Amino acid sequence: MLTSKEVEWRSKIQSSYLLPTIMDGKNLVVTTPMGFKAIFTVGIKAHYELSQSQYPRRMESSQILLRLGRRDDIIKVEILRKSLGIELTRKIKALPSSQSGPYKAVDYLVKIHTPNLMWVSVVEGTSKEKLEELLSILRKFGMGKKRNMGWGDLLDYHIYPLDRNSRSAITSEYIIHNKKFLETWRPWSPEKIAELVKGSRRMTQYRKFSLLDSKIGYGAEKPPYWRRHLVIKSALFQVS
Repeated sequence: MLTSKEVEWRSKIQSSYLLPTIMDGKNLVVTTPMGFKAIFTVGIKAHYELSQSQYPRRMESSQILLRLGRRDDIIKVEILRKSLGIELTRKIKALPSSQSGPYKAVDYLVKIHTPNLMWVSVVEGTSKEKLEELLSILRKFGMGKKRNMGWGDLLDYHIYPLDRNSRSAITSEYIIHNKKFLETWRPWSPEKIAELVKGSRRMTQYRKFSLLDSKIGYGAEKPPYWRRHLVIKSALFQVS
């Protein structure tokens, strides 16, 4: 039996989106949802240097359609059967269906934003030791759906604590680009965005936030993430 306190427990861990990243020498170049390239110098800790690329340039994405499933295996078996001259018995009426069941062919629409396989996320609300423990579990079992097909494999990971100078410009909710723009990089509710524009929500030392661009969609700000509603997936503000 679980007590009401245990049922209501929710994790305090909060993170940004997984952001496409490349390694350039000792620098991590992170591409944000609005198209900025945030540069970090990494060593024992991570230090935010600056952001390249000016608004309104936005990262363009290419799309490919992958058709995955086990129907191809059925076709190969049928070709082999014919080559060996083997006939199906009366007990087998037809090949397994490709429309349902374990041999169903599945279409995946995969959006590719970057050719690399390196991603970065800003995490808060937990210790480095606890985060290493969670990542070791993901490295063993993978993350997301269709893990038995190779999706969501975590090959390796590195944890870089942010230095003090970077913490004033970066959180799991937003990044401030060169003291000029504030960009959110996790889902926000429309009400939360409105509070920031009105000035009733003080997050930084800046007083005024002018909304320049936003991306609207369906998602969730916090668990349970399957309860989707209208959110601002990312937003860009000019600060003053």
